[in-house]
Amino acid sequence: MSAITSVKIRMYRQGFGDCFLLRFFQGEKQVFTILIDCGLKKNDTNPQVPLADVVEDIKKLVMRKQGRKQVPYLDVLVATHEHYDHVSAFHPSLGLFNEFVIDEIWMSWTENPRDKEARQINAYLRMGLATLTSAVKALKKKTKEEKETGFYTLLEDGEEVLQFREAFELALEDLLAFNGALEAKKTSSSGIRYHPLEDLSIDTMEAFDHIKTGLGGQQARLRYFEPGDIVDALGELTGVRIFVLGPPRSGMLNKDAPSGGTKKEVYLGFNDPSLVGYMKGVLHQDNWEVEDGAPFSGVITTSLKEAQKDTWLHRTYYSAGERWRTVDADWMDAAGTLALQVDGCINNSSLVLAIQLVDSERVLLFPGDAQVGSWLSWQELAWEEVDANGTITEFTTSDLLAQTILYKVAHHASHNGTLKALGLELMTHPDLVAFIPEKEKQYQGIPYSPLVNALRERTNGRVIFSADSNYKPEDLLKGTKPSGLSAKRWKEFLACLEVDTKYVEYKVTL
Repeated sequence: MSAITSVKIRMYRQGFGDCFLLRFFQGEKQVFTILIDCGLKKNDTNPQVPLADVVEDIKKLVMRKQGRKQVPYLDVLVATHEHYDHVSAFHPSLGLFNEFVIDEIWMSWTENPRDKEARQINAYLRMGLATLTSAVKALKKKTKEEKETGFYTLLEDGEEVLQFREAFELALEDLLAFNGALEAKKTSSSGIRYHPLEDLSIDTMEAFDHIKTGLGGQQARLRYFEPGDIVDALGELTGVRIFVLGPPRSGMLNKDAPSGGTKKEVYLGFNDPSLVGYMKGVLHQDNWEVEDGAPFSGVITTSLKEAQKDTWLHRTYYSAGERWRTVDADWMDAAGTLALQVDGCINNSSLVLAIQLVDSERVLLFPGDAQVGSWLSWQELAWEEVDANGTITEFTTSDLLAQTILYKVAHHASHNGTLKALGLELMTHPDLVAFIPEKEKQYQGIPYSPLVNALRERTNGRVIFSADSNYKPEDLLKGTKPSGLSAKRWKEFLACLEVDTKYVEYKVTL
């Protein structure tokens, strides 16, 4: 069987979200396809490239004869993690992938329902998201009431306090947008079962469930991967090895990132009693008989709803003149700390793949939205290779990074999505190209300018954005040659690059 001779990597330009189609060739014959994610951030849109058009383009490229008819066929669908901007196209209400035949679906071990640790992580994630949803509603209600009663006019610098408050609530809503719209409808099979949100559904979970039980429940083989796994026997995909770098087990993810303290990038802190107690407090506000995690016995506590009916409290604590002193919802501000942990947990659960073209040892790196906690863990991985003479050679993640020629920049080029010394600075291959799936004005600080500058330096200007109007890939085609590249190498790069309204495609030839 002939080895793979080239691969085309197509990054779609639908907006703020990931969608990558990899097509592997033996000569001119396309023999294998991998789709890595397909999604768009909630409330984002690109009228020129709707998701339906993206899927239609994928469909045309992966047609294969099955029996007597041609069908859209994917050898592998990779769903890196549960964020809306990575999986929204798979929501069952859209039906965009209903016609596809999918051979295998790949996910990380954190999605394995038979894995005890994965079940624990997901239970806390569901609880965390339900908590944040409830907390955001309560905080917004409080701010609205305080504005209407003139509360902020009584404060020194009240206008600035109000602006800070509204910015904080907007940031929390932005994080929830990664998980899709939160609205009252039927409960997802992943299930949020926490009072008072029994009827709440999260679109991301529904999309992910559909990948597992809808697409995966038909004919696809569902596979869950551990760090250190190697996939090197996939039908026509000869001469290619795929290394699984992440996500790690939680023992590593509970290590602090270099920043330490409250900025650590780890899984949800299961042993943090303050956050666990906070979540239970938010979710059981009207049921103080639930004492799990509460600081005081239910015998000496009362709910806010009951307190508001008390005559003495209504005359004192709840009187109009004392309104500015109430603290009913102030404790909800801990939602900020919880939001950072939940977001980091989901990002660090990304399935991270290093796709190696064996003969040339070149690597295509797809880390999903992996952040610091995941990156740090990769350094502990090592593999052994035995040649025809029986000689054993050990190689590590650092060796894979050194051979990386295409880096799908993690977490949309955020400040904590790419490690420096143990990440980008190890990517020393002279042919390195960076793909960034991102759109401007979606999140503050994305893309992170110092990282963009470092990527440009490391790649000699070969940084390609999907949908950011400040960094149009069309400009590369008509721009001047970077000083770090010879005219010959720049010409070779441009010859491998195709820029279209819907996508940017880069061809790697062995």
